[in-house]
Amino acid sequence: MNTKPKRNFVKEVENLVSKGLENIHLPVTSKGVVHIDNLAVYKKNDYFYVQDLAKKKVIAKTNYRSSAICIAKQWVQGSNVINNVKKLDDSIAKLNTDCMFYSNIQKNSKNKVARFTADVRYQDAKTILSKLRKDLDKFIYR
Repeated sequence: MNTKPKRNFVKEVENLVSKGLENIHLPVTSKGVVHIDNLAVYKKNDYFYVQDLAKKKVIAKTNYRSSAICIAKQWVQGSNVINNVKKLDDSIAKLNTDCMFYSNIQKNSKNKVARFTADVRYQDAKTILSKLRKDLDKFIYR
């Protein structure tokens, strides 16, 4: 039985797949660190950092992992979206804090007007928060 044509076929398929994956930057996770090409996303002191491992330089510091991964993914593709993503990240962090504050007022206040006002503000903050997360997802999946 001749196995040489099978080996050539296997090598052709491997080459075809590897050529197709050259421009796709797949994230790899190990021990809580996400690696995308030469970038690492890790958590330290309640923040997420994007570090260029080749230059040993921190590129960005964010509040959320999804924001850090977004920055890393776009950086590898040649886009510098740090300022835009950081604005979204900071807004999302502020609105999350607002939601916790309004939720606490709703639970603990004895004043009906205060509870009602907190409920309205909570709903508004949740709506805006949802929109901002969708905007961040657009950066991640473009």
